[in-house]
Amino acid sequence: MRYAFKAPLLRFDHGRGVYHLVNLPFELSDIIDATPLARHGFGSIKVLATVGATTWKTSIFPGSEAFLLLIAKKLIIAEDLVVGDPIEVTLEL
Repeated sequence: MRYAFKAPLLRFDHGRGVYHLVNLPFELSDIIDATPLARHGFGSIKVLATVGATTWKTSIFPGSEAFLLLIAKKLIIAEDLVVGDPIEVTLEL
């Protein structure tokens, strides 16, 4: 299964560090949640993600309302991403 969406890059300041992430759209999160997929630690689901020219193996994590995709600092630098800007993401489950 392959899904594409656009969502803003968010910055989350946690007491022990800063995380960058995108929230998957609610509709897509509902579809993924209803699909019988193997779950791993913290309810995560393994995916292949693509942003710009960068593709990497990672996981999405269930959030309070939608799944979350963490975005590494090296990806932010490589793809010249800015917090608040919408980024195009492709996920393969």
